[in-house]
Amino acid sequence: MVSIPAGPASYRAVLNVDLTHDAGFSQSTQSHTVLTVRYVPGAGPDLPAGDICSGGPAPGTPCQMLPALTLGYQLATSEANTSDTATQVLHLRVGHLSYDGVGSHAAIRSAAVWVSFDGGKSWRRAKVTGVGGRYTATWPNPASAGDSSPDIKVTASDAVGGSITQTITGAYSIVAIGRGARG
Repeated sequence: MVSIPAGPASYRAVLNVDLTHDAGFSQSTQSHTVLTVRYVPGAGPDLPAGDICSGGPAPGTPCQMLPALTLGYQLATSEANTSDTATQVLHLRVGHLSYDGVGSHAAIRSAAVWVSFDGGKSWRRAKVTGVGGRYTATWPNPASAGDSSPDIKVTASDAVGGSITQTITGAYSIVAIGRGARG
């Protein structure tokens, strides 16, 4: 049973996914996610009536949704997840976990994207534009990176102290720039 603190606290969760040995996956085979959620008793929205949670508060006290951040990606690649463009585009959506339409509406404070062409040894910051949880990130796919699979790292935070960092290994493949992405 999880002990719920009487006062404000932070929860931290780390999730590692490794699909390198699954023959059905050749890209985005590993991810590392660190999520920090700020908890303030009585500050979150209540779960809808009739929904229950295990290990929750005292009887008669409704369970509340924690303001956990979520990330959604739309990477501009072919159907085969390849790119041959000199400039790569990623549409990023940052939001909060919701359940039956209930969840945090805290403002998204920041989002940043980095890309690595050398297996995470060095990172280049992407240009990010947008506000309110809807962003577009762009970065150059250098000609020298042809026939490689870059890693992507995304960070975001909200106005109530939550944050998320997610690193995806081999997020997409670059075919020789200008050669034509195969789908």
